[in-house]
Amino acid sequence: MMRKAKIIRQGMVIIFGVLLLAACGGREIMVADKISSAEMFIIRAQESDAEKYAPRELRLAQEKLQEARTALERQAYTAARHKAEEALADAQLAEAKARAEKIKKHIRELTDSIDTLRDEFERTRENRNKEEGE
Repeated sequence: MMRKAKIIRQGMVIIFGVLLLAACGGREIMVADKISSAEMFIIRAQESDAEKYAPRELRLAQEKLQEARTALERQAYTAARHKAEEALADAQLAEAKARAEKIKKHIRELTDSIDTLRDEFERTRENRNKEEGE
């Protein structure tokens, strides 16, 4: 189910990008491509739980993406390209932070499991030593 939603979102981004490319000329095509890339990375960040683990970076990426779209509509291509590049960088950062936080959480869980197993092993060993000593 989640995979279908991902494919649909990516397809929508691609369609949007194609429509932008069709509507634009040379410089506009480059900017539209940058905007599409930023959109894709924002989707990836969202799928990596950036809303939970990197909300600030994700919000910045979304805001800069909107600024890039607005600049493109005004035909301010240089500004649009810069904002799209910033949005892309922020989205990549959000995704990386989200993945890193999820890994840290997993490591903590594994460490807790190891500690629990170690404690259980020690209790079992102590009980066995008491039984043998009796």
